[in-house]
Amino acid sequence: MTNYQIRFDFEHHVLPNAFFTNRLDFIGMLLMDKNSLFYVIKGMMEDKGLECPYTEDQFSIMPLRLNDEISLFTLTFPEPEKGPLCYKCYLFFDEEFSRAMYFCIEKNEKGIPVVCAWNIKGEHVEYMPCSLEDLDDFRKCADIFNTEFHIR
Repeated sequence: MTNYQIRFDFEHHVLPNAFFTNRLDFIGMLLMDKNSLFYVIKGMMEDKGLECPYTEDQFSIMPLRLNDEISLFTLTFPEPEKGPLCYKCYLFFDEEFSRAMYFCIEKNEKGIPVVCAWNIKGEHVEYMPCSLEDLDDFRKCADIFNTEFHIR
């Protein structure tokens, strides 16, 4: 297994699965330790006998309360070496998790950022290209979330 394969698994399986199946523990981990993403991927790589090429400062976690009902976490990763690795993820959810979406901004095979998402069934959906400038990626994710859950 390579570092690329581990990072792919981390971004495309471990994190979305934790968000949808162990949400309280996952959100708690993100809130308790700002370096938790780094430590998880580093541990995954070390478990396979690999050295982690990343540093703590290449990962960030930013929790935000969008309004009285919806929270958002922005998870930022190191620059993707190639597609379909992620630049970042946006996690939108309400307290009951009745409205929840896990978005990822992936570098596609052509090197273009695209808005994608994972759903509770583990299905991956690719929506549209985006820019990493002027919050274009965030706005597109927010528009999809608002449309999906009929939020004005």
